[in-house]
Amino acid sequence: MYGNASPFAIGNDRNGNVFVGGVFPTGHPDDGTAALYPAVVKYASDGQELWIRPYTPLKGDVEIYHLTVANDGSAVTLAGKTLTPQRCFGAFALAFSGNGMLIRMHQSLLPAGYLSSVARFANLTEDNRFLMVEELSPMPAERFQEKSVLALSWSDMNGHDQRLYAYPHSSEYGGWVAPRACLRIPDSIFHCGRVPISEHESAFMVVSFPYPLP
Repeated sequence: MYGNASPFAIGNDRNGNVFVGGVFPTGHPDDGTAALYPAVVKYASDGQELWIRPYTPLKGDVEIYHLTVANDGSAVTLAGKTLTPQRCFGAFALAFSGNGMLIRMHQSLLPAGYLSSVARFANLTEDNRFLMVEELSPMPAERFQEKSVLALSWSDMNGHDQRLYAYPHSSEYGGWVAPRACLRIPDSIFHCGRVPISEHESAFMVVSFPYPLP
C-alpha cells in the first residue's frame, strides 16, 4: 500500500455504531500502479473497529461525496464518482449491509450529450435499488461555456438508468449547479445548493423530488 487513506463522510445508526466512508490507496506511483478504491469502516460506539470493507473493482481515480446509513444500521451507502474507461467521470453508488456484506454496486451510464456525472447523494430503496442525486455536466458547445444539471436518477427493474431533471442546462448563464446537501423524508427528497443567476452572481437553490419513485 502506498500513500494515505482518506475519509470523506461519516454517519451513525440508532444503536450508536459509526460508519466512515472514504478511499484507500493501492499500488505505487513509481511503477504506474497507484490508484484509489472506495471503502467503508464500521466502529462500535466505544470506538472499537468492527470491520473494514474495501471495494477494489472500482480501483482507479475515485472520490466519495456522501454516506447514508439506515436508521436501524441494516445498510450503509456510498455515493461518488470514478473514472470510466472512456476517461470521463461517472457516478456510482455502493451499499454494504450492517454486517459488512456487499448488497449492490451501480455505475450510472452517461446519457447522450453529457461529459461526466457525479453522485452527490445515494440511498438504497426498499427493493434494493439505488436512488441518486446526480450532477451531470453536458458537453460544452463552446469553450468556457461549461454548465451542469441536477437530476434524480434510479435504475428501473431492468437495470436501466432513469432520470428526472431538475435544472435544465439550457440556462443562458454559464457556470455550475453546485449541490451541497440532501435530505430524504417519507414522500420527498430535498436537495439544496447554489445555482448561477447571472455572469457574476448565484442564488440559493432548493429542489424537491417526489418519492416513492415514479
